[in-house]
Amino acid sequence: MTLKHAVAKVVTSRMLGEYAGTGWLCSRRYALTAAHCVGNRVTRHILEDLIRLQFPWGEVGAKVASYDFDLDAALLAVTDDIPMEATIIEIGALPNKTPWPQGTDALGWHSYSYPIAHPTGMTLTGVITSREGNVEGSPAAELLCSQGGEGSLEGSSGAPVCYGNLAFGLVRFGPPLLRQRVIHAVLIESMAQRFPEIDTLMTSTIARGRTSRADESIAFLQVKIDTLANRLALLTEEYIAISEQLSNEIDEVKRVRLRRRAGNLEDEIGQLETELDGLR
Repeated sequence: MTLKHAVAKVVTSRMLGEYAGTGWLCSRRYALTAAHCVGNRVTRHILEDLIRLQFPWGEVGAKVASYDFDLDAALLAVTDDIPMEATIIEIGALPNKTPWPQGTDALGWHSYSYPIAHPTGMTLTGVITSREGNVEGSPAAELLCSQGGEGSLEGSSGAPVCYGNLAFGLVRFGPPLLRQRVIHAVLIESMAQRFPEIDTLMTSTIARGRTSRADESIAFLQVKIDTLANRLALLTEEYIAISEQLSNEIDEVKRVRLRRRAGNLEDEIGQLETELDGLR
């Protein structure tokens, strides 16, 4: 079973069959999602609707156990039995590194969510640009998302944000002005300060020590490879489009600009291919 088998569409009766966002299992009793997926951030009221979590393996009921609109996080108590084969995502804290790694040393993240534009689900990847971000006065991690684009991630709110084998946060939102290329995520450690159940789960994960350093290293490496591969695919697609434009463009000024961009793309594509070859 993979990450996607722990991730669900969050559906409320008020949505009339549509889903409000993404949620995920953090234990056999609890799931997490964004508070605005099950409530109104303006009035700060939780919807008294029936909540259904629709997983790839089936559907279960849930009710809001705790919530915090400042963090934009909600803990859901699952009201139906979870099958033994279902995947549970363990939670933990993001490493506290000073200075925060940037560039080629940047830490990668990955997720699975249900954007409205991709209702069958999709994997999200990117790099963590800061763990000391801030959203309306509340702490939040700042992430770059390789799959971002205007409106492309709506429905991903509440999705798990993972580093290696552990979820360190959940998706809050992507600022519209940044076209959802940048995502803010509430940290699990912030939720642990507000929700006793999350604090207990974090303590349990640390005590078990189930994630070995070797497993973490492999997982981090795979995330970085996936991030670079996605970037390479985007640049290659742009290069092909520019090549087609060049073959049809008759304005010499525009042709010069297109050739310059094509040259820059060739250089960047070459660098990415070299880096990927080294990682693989």
